[in-house]
Amino acid sequence: MFNVIINTEGSIVSAVSGNYIEAFYEGCKVVEKLDSVSINEKADLVIATAGGYPKDINFYQTSKTIMNAKEAVKIGGTIIILSQCSEGLGGNEDVKNMISNYDNMLEREKELRREYSISKDVAYIFCDIASWSNVIFVADLDPNLVKKASITVVKTIEEALELTYKKKGRNLKTYVMSHGANTFPKINEG
Repeated sequence: MFNVIINTEGSIVSAVSGNYIEAFYEGCKVVEKLDSVSINEKADLVIATAGGYPKDINFYQTSKTIMNAKEAVKIGGTIIILSQCSEGLGGNEDVKNMISNYDNMLEREKELRREYSISKDVAYIFCDIASWSNVIFVADLDPNLVKKASITVVKTIEEALELTYKKKGRNLKTYVMSHGANTFPKINEG
């Protein structure tokens, strides 16, 4: 195996090769050094953005941001994702189907197990995160597309914050992830 590791600008910063398992774990160590950030505790509110175009071109591409943001928020907390989503949901029909056509997580899981695809898995993860946290997207996205996934869509950060403050109050432990697609929060272990 031969893999390269790129930074946020798309430049190659390292490479790993050899046995596919050993090289994979070596690559993980490099990425952890480059992209992880230590936190002492999880937050009530995480505000994250992918870092701009093309990382926020659609909902599917924003998966990297929400998957990292979930690592920094408490169960029952709020994740606000700023993502243009100028091309809508993105991905293939599996993404839209998984997000828009099921009423609960059990039905989504049954479909994912019936015929697995990465697209379905990504959409399932989005829905799962929204099942245990309050997910608000600041995006140019039709709110009806993600309504069944319990994801709220608003047009401005002010709207997102006002919804959060009404529900949770204003004194919230908050993290801001300006490059959420490339930042992996890790709880300090010592």
